[in-house]
Order: sequence, then C-alpha cells, then structure tokens
Amino acid sequence: MLFCVSVLLLCCMDVLIKLSSEGIPVTEILFFRSGVALVVTAAVALARRGPQVLKANRPGLLVARGVIGVVAATGFFAALSLMPIMDAYAIGFSGPLLITMLSALILAERVGMRRWGAVVVGFVGVLIVLRPGETGLDGFLNAGGAVACVGVLGYSLLMVLTRLAGQTDAAATMVIYGMAVMTAAAAVTLPFVFVTPTWGELAMLVALGLIGGGAHFLMATAYQRAEASLLAPFEYTSLLWGLGFGWIFWGDLPDEYVIGGSALIIVAGLYVLHREALSHHRPSHALPGAREAAAEEE
Repeated sequence: MLFCVSVLLLCCMDVLIKLSSEGIPVTEILFFRSGVALVVTAAVALARRGPQVLKANRPGLLVARGVIGVVAATGFFAALSLMPIMDAYAIGFSGPLLITMLSALILAERVGMRRWGAVVVGFVGVLIVLRPGETGLDGFLNAGGAVACVGVLGYSLLMVLTRLAGQTDAAATMVIYGMAVMTAAAAVTLPFVFVTPTWGELAMLVALGLIGGGAHFLMATAYQRAEASLLAPFEYTSLLWGLGFGWIFWGDLPDEYVIGGSALIIVAGLYVLHREALSHHRPSHALPGAREAAAEEE
C-alpha cells in the first residue's frame, strides 16, 4: 500500500512538472525540484543521524552519480514537456531492461540467455512506442522520444552507480550529495534561462519538490517492510495513473503503438524481475537503499 501511494505521488509530481513546463524552463524546474528536496532531505537526515550523514566514504563516486542524475532528471523532465505523459512512461518502463544490460557490462554480473532475450523483446517494445519508419515531430526522430531515451539511459546508469556507492555510503548521504550536485548544476543555467514564475507556478514548483520528498519517504518505508522483488512490479501501476492524468489534464489517449509497445516492455520487465528474484532473491538493481536513494533524483 505504501509503495503504491509513493508511485501515485511520483505521478502527481510528473503532472506538476509537465504543467509547470508550459511556462518555466526545464532546468529551472530541476532547480526548484532538487533544491526543495535537498533542504527537506538534509534537515531530516541531520535531525536523525547528525553531521556524520554528510561524510562520504567515496565522494568522487557520489559526485559522478549526481552528474548522471542531472542527465537522467533533465532528460525525463524535458520528455514530459515535449510528449504525452503516457508515451514518456512507456519509454521509461525500459529502465529495468537497461539496468540489466548495464549491470552485465559495468558490474560484470552474470545475465543468462533468458534475461538477454527479455531485454531484446523489451527494446522491440521501445521501438514500437517510438514509431519506427516515421519521421518528423510525430515520428521516430522526434525530440521527445530522443530526450526520453537519454533520460532512461541516465536513470539506468544512476541505478548502477547507486549499487556501487551503496556498498560504502548510506542512502541518505547519496541523496544529499545527488541533490546538491543537481541543484548546483541547475543553478548555473538560471542566469541564461530564468523566467520569473507566477504565484501559481511558484506553488507548483515548491509542491513538486515536497511531493517528491513525501514519495521518497513512503518508498523507503515500503522497502524496509517488504522485499524489493515483491514491490518492484507495482511500479507499473504508474501506467494507470499516467493514462488517467494524461486524459484528464491534456485529453491524451495512447494509440496502438504506445499500447502495444508498453505491453511488450512491461512483460519483458516483469520477466527480468522474476528471473533476477530467482537468481539473487531480489532484483540486483533494486537493492535496499538503491531505489529509494534514486527516487529523489527522478
């Protein structure tokens, strides 16, 4: 229940990102998103654990992780501003497949032929969502699809680095460093892109940071109470929320490409999660502390 609520909150955050992107640049949204999350997360972490939470055992790795987080968040935020929310979610669902592939290439984890087969099937689904063979703004090479792919690749790398950093640093430390890097990177762009928000836009910008922080807290609690392999499939409930929110706010309904491609991606992703649960008792990309640490940086 807690995990499903956290997914809903993250979807609400995405709606606010898409709404605010109609008048506010993506990097300015990222500044408010990460800045609010940094203040809230640091305050809670310092109150619970004291100043030692700021001490990192591998600061270079945490900074690198933060830089990848900037790529992931900027890519996904830009995708939300350029394409229907369901289309962005469909491409984002390929994350577990990319994480499996990158874990094999970077972490030298053993991936069997069945999981490699599922990865291939999932990427076929991504190609279907991106409408191969078409061109132009609504086609395969559209800007929204491109930045969504950049975002999901960045997110997958972020999760792999989270797995590495999690061996020596606490989740709270990773989140604080990640948020600090993202806030600083977004702040550098503000003199060139800053748009003074209206009071309504400012409320949305602050709210999406607070909602993201609440989602992170619920997700972390859920992972403390249940196995990651049990919770991970419920992340796909965002498909239903994305469908509903897209129709309510923008009148968007997925076409046959998005529906068919999403089905392939979800089936392949669930199969990968199932095989990894059998092999490792929990998905390698969803170790305790990994998903919740990355939640703040989506």
